[in-house]
Amino acid sequence: MSTTLKVLNAKTVIAEHKIKQGETLTLLAKGEANYQLIDDKTGVGPENIITKREGNDLKIFLKDGDMKEDIVIKDYYDEETGKETSNLLIGQADNGKIYAYIPESGVKADAVSLLADQVTAPQILGGDELASAFWTFNPWWLAALVPLAAGIAIAASNSGSGSSNNNGSNNEEPNNTDPAADAKAAVDAAEKAAKELADLVKAKEADGSITPEEKAELDAKKAEADKLKDDAKAAVDALPADNADKAGLDAKVDAIDNQVPDVTAEPYPLPDQTDTSTWEDDGEDSDNPTDKDSADDNEVDDTPQLDPNVIITGRPIPSANPSKFVVNKIKEKNPNSLDQINDKAQINGNEAANLVVVGRGTDSTNISGRQSITAGSIKTNGGDDTVVITNNVIRSTIDTGADNDKLDIRGNSRTSTLSMGTGDDVLTIRGKLAGLNNQVNLGDGDDTMIVAGGAVFNNAAASDHQTKTNWNKIDLGAGNDKLSMGEKGAGNIQYTDIQAGTGDDVITLSPNRGKGDLFWVNVDLGDGNDELIVKASDLRMTYINGGEGNDTIDLSQAQFTTTYHTHVGDTRIDGGNGNDKIILGDVGYTTDTHYYKITGGAGDDVVEFTQDYSIHEYNNRGAEINTNRNQVDIQGGEGFDTISIIGSGTTVDMSSGTSGSNRPEGLRDFEAVDMTASGAQTVKVKLADVLANSGTLYIAGDSSDTIDLGSDGNSSLGGFSKTTETTTRTALDGSEHTYTAYTNGAAKVYIDDSVTNII
Repeated sequence: MSTTLKVLNAKTVIAEHKIKQGETLTLLAKGEANYQLIDDKTGVGPENIITKREGNDLKIFLKDGDMKEDIVIKDYYDEETGKETSNLLIGQADNGKIYAYIPESGVKADAVSLLADQVTAPQILGGDELASAFWTFNPWWLAALVPLAAGIAIAASNSGSGSSNNNGSNNEEPNNTDPAADAKAAVDAAEKAAKELADLVKAKEADGSITPEEKAELDAKKAEADKLKDDAKAAVDALPADNADKAGLDAKVDAIDNQVPDVTAEPYPLPDQTDTSTWEDDGEDSDNPTDKDSADDNEVDDTPQLDPNVIITGRPIPSANPSKFVVNKIKEKNPNSLDQINDKAQINGNEAANLVVVGRGTDSTNISGRQSITAGSIKTNGGDDTVVITNNVIRSTIDTGADNDKLDIRGNSRTSTLSMGTGDDVLTIRGKLAGLNNQVNLGDGDDTMIVAGGAVFNNAAASDHQTKTNWNKIDLGAGNDKLSMGEKGAGNIQYTDIQAGTGDDVITLSPNRGKGDLFWVNVDLGDGNDELIVKASDLRMTYINGGEGNDTIDLSQAQFTTTYHTHVGDTRIDGGNGNDKIILGDVGYTTDTHYYKITGGAGDDVVEFTQDYSIHEYNNRGAEINTNRNQVDIQGGEGFDTISIIGSGTTVDMSSGTSGSNRPEGLRDFEAVDMTASGAQTVKVKLADVLANSGTLYIAGDSSDTIDLGSDGNSSLGGFSKTTETTTRTALDGSEHTYTAYTNGAAKVYIDDSVTNII
């Protein structure tokens, strides 16, 4: 379903918006304007809508099958003047005429213009016909002089007239002489809401469970239905005792029973698989552990389990073509699930919430064993499914389908395909990603993936960031996802491509518990405000791209100095588009023929130094050494970019230039330096450095900080002279600072007046 919203002033259409189902249009209210709703399928206005006031904002809910507001008109209500708005919500009826949306209840206080804060009221297209869709001052709307219920559902009729008529003609307008008309309309609205609630409950219970998210949606719908019931009860109670319709209407209201089910208990409860403190330690402490999968145990379990939505194998699935004996034993253990197990022991679950276990046990409370699936297939389809593999997944395919699923692999995933489908899913691998070409797709939803160890045993993959042949791939999909690798196990993370997709994601890469390397790794954070944390002894052949959004790339616990891997370096980090923050720790060197490159990309970025940085190395006699080593090339990129220096005693030298192999190194293309964090920091910046950083530089700090304008420690000011020019600018601490300009030829440095140690 799609809807068009037109905004019309007294003369013309001044704006037009398309609203698709599931999306929310937010716009600022216009003065002296009407808002016309058009159902794109029918070409006329929706017959019914729901409105809610929140503060001065108006929320409009189209009856399109979801409970999310479709339109938000900011500042629709004028709280300061206390006036009711003269802007109307309008629509065209089937008869071609224009009507306003008026309350179904017929109660004046439920009119759109008169809603109190936090009040919700259903509206219907009706009332008196309007002269046109264009705005005009309408005292009827402001003063509510005409009973609003008088014209309800006129727009839904096929009448050619919008005028009131009590003469009994066949124009299908309500008989407004009926003293119970308002109460009847209120009861009808309450009964309609009760039916809609019952239909929604039935739809949500179709899969046999109610999730917390579904319960919240049902509770919101129930609140609306309960209000309409209360309104109906009040309208009926207001009728005179001798009204002929009162008793019947009262019985109808009493018969309305708006009930919603509670959250269904998890059908197959298991301990929290994300509690890594309970995981068995792999007993290894190596960047390159031995290439092996833990062995299966030999014990089998043939005790039948009778739940038709459960399959427990009782033994390993050993190959793509297991013996007839093995297949029959699995079927005999699961006699009520035979239609879900084929003659190759491939499992294809039903649409209910399934539990599938490769291991021993009779239900979710007694799962045990160490048993693998090799060259097998498990598919659980719809429902909130749980899959437990008590050991390894080897060259196999597991697809949990739609809904909120859990997959717990208690060994390695080796050269396998794991698909979680749509929904808020959890995938845990208590071993490692092993072998070539593991393919993991979490699908859409707010997902969590935890891999205890690294990505290893795939040295035959292509050393090529373009082709990525035989690389592991992890696709987080759309949603706010979390990925953790390496924090609980051994092994580097290598030959792995991570695609974060859309959403605000958090990724932690900690190979061999933070002691290992990233080696041939690609991370694309995609769209959203993402956070990447890297804890590693080295980054080698690693590409990181922030993509779109305001991202944080935290490398403060990663080392760049190549101490023993001197044959490689070649790492690129790009913040991408958005106002990004890149946090650096040990920023060292690589060998002459290799390099590291960091850029903030487009946007107003911050590169934060937590440790000293300089492209120069000196011996104990003050002579520069190792000039052929490549230091990190750090660029601010497009936008207003800032070097942030934090920590006590941290010194950053803003020198830039080239190494012995003429590769660029040092700091370039920054507009500001910020030392407002606690602790005494120092920045060294000379004339050439200012010119390499846009020619104008702002430096903020406080009285504990030092600015060395000559980068020589000699109080020479590096040829800069203090001027009388001052300016103000907000620093990273959020406060406005006053700066005084220092100049040297074409170069200008604005220095925070709070900084007193300028040499």
